[in-house]
Amino acid sequence: MCTNGDKPFIPVAAFALGTWQVERRKWKLDLIADMERRTLAAPIPLPHDFDELEDMEYKRVVVKGKFDHSKELYMHPRSFIEEGDQPTSGFGVKPKSGAWVVTPFQLSDTNKRILVNRGWVPREKINPKYRHEGQVKY
Repeated sequence: MCTNGDKPFIPVAAFALGTWQVERRKWKLDLIADMERRTLAAPIPLPHDFDELEDMEYKRVVVKGKFDHSKELYMHPRSFIEEGDQPTSGFGVKPKSGAWVVTPFQLSDTNKRILVNRGWVPREKINPKYRHEGQVKY
């Protein structure tokens, strides 16, 4: 048996790592449950003081205003994996390539703008002229 002096090192290290993994799993499950609770809650008005946003991660909000499609941002490449996709290699499933569309939104009750992640689009629809239905005005 491998020892560190007269004390067994490997069993103690294995026990410590195992305990850490159990604690990490509990933390992760709590984090996922909190995120699901926040994303499924009813939308609330966006606060006027943006400092309050610190505690609003993953919460849905209600806003009034207008999108500025001329200043859209595209975060790509981003993969999209649909439920039911089958693995194609040892690395998982074959993802579809595309981008997240992020659009500035001018709030009507203030002079502030926010960025709205409007979701994922496939690579062939990144150009707005190929997704007229997604170019909502408000």
